Amino acid sequence: MPSGVYERTEQARINMGKSHLGFKHSKESKKLMCKKCKGRKHTEETKIKIGIKNKGNVSYNKGKLGKDTSNWKGGRIKSNGYIFIYKPDHPNCDKRGYVQEHRLVMEKHLGRYLTPEEIVHHENEIRDNNEEENLKLFPNNSEHIKYHGINYNIG
Repeated sequence: MPSGVYERTEQARINMGKSHLGFKHSKESKKLMCKKCKGRKHTEETKIKIGIKNKGNVSYNKGKLGKDTSNWKGGRIKSNGYIFIYKPDHPNCDKRGYVQEHRLVMEKHLGRYLTPEEIVHHENEIRDNNEEENLKLFPNNSEHIKYHGINYNIG
């Protein structure tokens, strides 16, 4: 028999066939748990070796935003019917750097930034029709609701 290869005893074969449940690790083996026990724990030395080996390997888009991402589509996306434009320097952009296009159109028309309370309404109810003539500005959501004639009776 080649060196390093050994025959398993009959008891070892029986034990291999048994379920792994109920197996208790020794204190030393808890540091490096077997594959059957919810993953593998590495020693600090092994973690360092893995880190050195993987140095420079970065996940595909990790930490990249805007034009640097692989799925960049020109900074214009559509979500829930609305068109969003990539403007990371805009004071009212979302956490991804996008602003709703109809708000940008209204800001250009007014010559100022909109406040977060101001609502831009689409007259024809088509969310991606952002022509200036189709947009109407309301100072707050309460005025916008009144315009629609929605009556909320409380109590």
